[in-house]
Amino acid sequence: MQEFLILLYGGTIHTDQMDALEKNQHLIKWGTYLGKVNETNFHQNGSPLCKTGQLITSSGIAELGADRNQHPNAYMIFRAKDFETILPILEECPLLESPDARIEVIQTQSNIA
Repeated sequence: MQEFLILLYGGTIHTDQMDALEKNQHLIKWGTYLGKVNETNFHQNGSPLCKTGQLITSSGIAELGADRNQHPNAYMIFRAKDFETILPILEECPLLESPDARIEVIQTQSNIA
């Protein structure tokens, strides 16, 4: 089995600027999707990320802004045979309904010596 880090950018994950009906529909859509993800047994972990954070470089520490296209707004970790195995479930992600959304899939390295 291989492990994949899934980074979700853009789109709508946070609900703080939605009215009650939009928020409810949004949560139902994501709940349905995550239910499908969990049925696959690929999903190991994941969560929405806060809108801000810190950037640590050799020059020091800076605040990350709330521009959702510059850093991920959620992550998931999947474990599966290969990328092709998880692709169909990722293509169903509600995030991709938004034109500014993108999903990055990065395979982790095991056995780093």
